[in-house]
Amino acid sequence: MARTIFIGDVHGCLVELEELIAKLKITPRDKVYFVGDLINKGPQSYEVLTLVRAKENFTSIKGNHEHECLKGGEDKIARVFQRSLPEDSLKWLENLKHYIVNENFILVHGGFDPRIALEKNSLETLINVREINGLPWHDYYLGEKMVIYGHWARQGLKVKKNSIGLDSGCVYGGALSAYILEEREVVQVKAKKNYRLV
Repeated sequence: MARTIFIGDVHGCLVELEELIAKLKITPRDKVYFVGDLINKGPQSYEVLTLVRAKENFTSIKGNHEHECLKGGEDKIARVFQRSLPEDSLKWLENLKHYIVNENFILVHGGFDPRIALEKNSLETLINVREINGLPWHDYYLGEKMVIYGHWARQGLKVKKNSIGLDSGCVYGGALSAYILEEREVVQVKAKKNYRLV
């Protein structure tokens, strides 16, 4: 049976991503979605990009680190990485969506303000939000459709009835997490080390 699999913030942790893919026994029939932040902070961002781009059944959305890379903003690491990327990789990053909605799930990097329509949320909110009025944004979400998001390593893996946060801080020595929608199952691999000292 084909599965729908979501993978949390990779941040250049290629070894852990390859281990997680093997543990999940991903086949070409499975549809694999990444929550964004494939790149930056960790050791092998370009290799992670190459792996994800090479698989027809792999899709990612844009996280705040992809956004930073493309705009070449104040983040020095993002600027250096942007200059090292070939044109086709930059074009691929540019074409990533900021969220994906279908009949079974909503995929977004940071989150959204559920009090207004998803499409009316600003880009800043979609890629960066964690709290609204001092509460986790997902506390405001009362919908039944599962929302899958990343971005919040300090919160860690957060499983609720209608949302799941998949950033379990792999780049900080935590774990890389995946969620299988049909089985409602979380699969993790532990980080080999803390790649980014906080």
